[in-house]
Formats: sequence, C-alpha cells, structure tokens
Amino acid sequence: MTAEPLRIPARDGGSFEAWASAPPSGRGPGLIVLDHRVPPDLYERIRGSLAGKPHAHTYWYEGADHGFNRDGYPPYHPEAAALARRRTLDFLRQHLGSEAT
Repeated sequence: MTAEPLRIPARDGGSFEAWASAPPSGRGPGLIVLDHRVPPDLYERIRGSLAGKPHAHTYWYEGADHGFNRDGYPPYHPEAAALARRRTLDFLRQHLGSEAT
C-alpha cells in the first residue's frame, strides 16, 4: 500500500512562512530543497513542521543562492550542487527503487 503523498503548501506570494504555519499533510515521501533566502530560524520551523513524517526530507544550503544547481549561471555553487544532486538521487533510489545516476 502506498502512503498518501506528502502535500506541501504552496508558497504565498514568494513567502516561505506558509510552510511553517501550514504543515504539510500526508505521510508519503517528499523532498524540500531550500537556499539561503530562507533564514535559519524559519528553516528550523519548516523542518519542525515535518515531525512525524519519516519520509519527508528537507535540506537547507547555506550560502547557496537561488539557481545554485544551474551550471553556467552566476549563482552556481558547485559544492552545494553536488551535495543536492547526491541527496536527490539517494531520495529517488530510496523511495522509487530507481537506479538513478
């Protein structure tokens, strides 16, 4: 039996506050990747909203700007990009049984 998908609330006009004040519903897998635009205290609140959802993962990339994974784009951050890629592929393998590379 597949768990109900994790439903993450939409950002309200670019605000991440909605994620902290309206916790995700469902118990299925979910992956949230955040950059430095989210302050550390808000990231911790978002992470806390995922308590009790063992298949929900969130990562905050300190010092990485929006678009940090886009090679050739000025905010490209190779260390954060490599880590985000590894974590994303691990997530896909774990939850989809994928042989993603």
